[in-house]
Amino acid sequence: MSNAVVLVRNELLVGYLVGEPGKTIDIDDVTAAAALRLPSYMVPLNYVVLEEFPLGSSGKLDRKALPDPVVAVKEFRAPTTPVEEIVAETFAGV
Repeated sequence: MSNAVVLVRNELLVGYLVGEPGKTIDIDDVTAAAALRLPSYMVPLNYVVLEEFPLGSSGKLDRKALPDPVVAVKEFRAPTTPVEEIVAETFAGV
């Protein structure tokens, strides 16, 4: 990986990554490396891989020009144990 930046977008931590030319970025490897160095709440769950960072006229990162992440919606799975049901009811109440 060549460059990386993490921003809060829509209340989510998003990692923006720029790879080295001709190489692919393995998101699982990036997440694992970040988890070794950061507390769990600081490790992004969403990543966007870019060819290059958008830069402003001053040569600095143009944060507003970074795209929003595409968040995959996972299929709902109903609680199956009594503990999962209690947790689900608690979260539903919040």
